[in-house]
Amino acid sequence: MCGVPAAVVMGGQVHVRSTARMRPGRETKDGMPNALAFAISMLETPSASERPRRVAVVGGGAAGFFAAIQAATCARNAKRDLQVSIFEANASVLGKVAISGGGRCNVTHAAFDPAVLAEGYPRGRRELLGPFETTFNARDTVNWFEQHGVPLKIEEDGRIFPVSDSSQSIIDALVRTAQSLKVQVHCSCPVQHIQVLDGQAQGRFLLKLRRRLAQQDSNDEQMFDQVLVAAGSNRQVMRWMHELGHEISAPVPSLFTFASKDSLLQGLAGVSIEAQVSLVLPEEVKKGSRKASARAFGLVQRGPVLITHVGLSGPAILRLSAFGARLIHDLTYKFDIAVDFLPSSESTMTLAAIETAKVRYANKIVRSFCPLRTDPLAQTTNDGSGLLKSSPSIPKRLWQALVVSTLGTSRETIKWSELSKAECERLCRTLHGYVLCLACSLPERSWTSMALREVGTSRTHGLQATLPAKTSASLDNRHPESPSFISIACAFRSDVSKRCSWFICRSQVGGADGHRTTPAFKPTALAKRRCMGKGESQSFRCLSSFE
Repeated sequence: MCGVPAAVVMGGQVHVRSTARMRPGRETKDGMPNALAFAISMLETPSASERPRRVAVVGGGAAGFFAAIQAATCARNAKRDLQVSIFEANASVLGKVAISGGGRCNVTHAAFDPAVLAEGYPRGRRELLGPFETTFNARDTVNWFEQHGVPLKIEEDGRIFPVSDSSQSIIDALVRTAQSLKVQVHCSCPVQHIQVLDGQAQGRFLLKLRRRLAQQDSNDEQMFDQVLVAAGSNRQVMRWMHELGHEISAPVPSLFTFASKDSLLQGLAGVSIEAQVSLVLPEEVKKGSRKASARAFGLVQRGPVLITHVGLSGPAILRLSAFGARLIHDLTYKFDIAVDFLPSSESTMTLAAIETAKVRYANKIVRSFCPLRTDPLAQTTNDGSGLLKSSPSIPKRLWQALVVSTLGTSRETIKWSELSKAECERLCRTLHGYVLCLACSLPERSWTSMALREVGTSRTHGLQATLPAKTSASLDNRHPESPSFISIACAFRSDVSKRCSWFICRSQVGGADGHRTTPAFKPTALAKRRCMGKGESQSFRCLSSFE
């Protein structure tokens, strides 16, 4: 399900009590994690004469909506008076949810094993394993929606959609639940600045809005006890976080397609094939620790590869760019990739099939007949007519281009019987390791890593999040081993101060449908990734997750 990529909650004057008798991770009777209820209980209980506590959620996307719902639900269960308000800059909320999954909203992925779920994240797999096991995961997401009147279904590739095949079902459930909890939603009301107050209001937050909430308000400023920022990847939001004491690291692009002017790809736009792609490292990176470090980035990916009119796209390419984002950046986007067009077959098997074709299909033109089959057993059998039973493992247009690239244009009409041993070996090497020369593959989107620390303290927590600088128009997830969209909310506990920072990271892994592209670096069916990096696993307690 598409939503706002990240959120940060900054709570003022939160008194931390002993957590020894309450272990986060199990749900309340309303389906909310106990940890979030515990976080609400840590707030000082106001007396009858005191004002109710106020929580502001900046951003009306999926992350903001669900966080607001959870806060309001836990406050209600704890019988606390809590006012929750959502501020959305656009005229309507949950806009990205409406268009995700082609309008059907792929809610999550059927990766119910926490270990499998964590493997889908380019960074932070080890840190996410614990939260997935004890707090909230894909199964919890499914349970929550079904408890709120939205039955879901699992498709063959593992994606989970509402039975209605309409994202409106998801939107209605979130809006309906928020309304039942009296969460106030203010559209066309962007927040322009967040200020931490001192003096008597120390620990509270002053939000400057573009307009007044009501006519009787004296100005366009509102005061809140906690603020959750779920405003996406707006650069202004990053500046707020910096002003509030959070450390912002340099942006690094991730999850993009590769541009290439290689002659092999000319005229092949639209061709899709299951392949294995790997980064070809420059000579200075091929030895020693840098090589070992490079391997750790996941520089070999297997899956559907789509040839576009500008280069390569598809889930395998997107995963390669995401898992190797840091290294690719260090290489200044000057690199090549090797493509194995037959990842299910050993090179020795391929060479044997080619040499067999020299005899069995001696009079057939190499360029027009591919003897390699999707079923390896079919490569040595036929139905008596001389034709192989299963379909070719390489699309016809791609096969023709590979043959011409290997043998040259002067050998376009060569027959199988006329191939030399050296040409057979060259053709085999091409099929299993064609090196594509890439143009500069820097995309028109950048990502930001944030290391969060508690506002007002000197202790920095190593937990990181990767955020996008731009959003894509359409989302589709085709990775059977990866989740779609999961958010992780964490409460940071400090030994220095009794103030807490809450953090929600939209950890999303997805792929592309592999069938639609627009001009360079702008794939319309692009699923974004969010992940958390190295962190102090003992310094936080996860509260909730969803998106």
